Amino acid sequence: MEGYDMMWFVAVVVGTIVLGAAIAFGMMRARRRSGAEHLAAERRTRANYRAEDLADRP
Repeated sequence: MEGYDMMWFVAVVVGTIVLGAAIAFGMMRARRRSGAEHLAAERRTRANYRAEDLADRP
């Protein structure tokens, strides 16, 4: 029974470390958009919504 308990302990500790590393990696790779990129994304989003609304009309 001792080996079984140790296996779960190792699995939980290693899983926590891997999850933390994955979250840290994702946060480091994420970056904020510049003002121009933000405006361009807003314009494309509004254009897509407008096109969708027009397509849904009879």
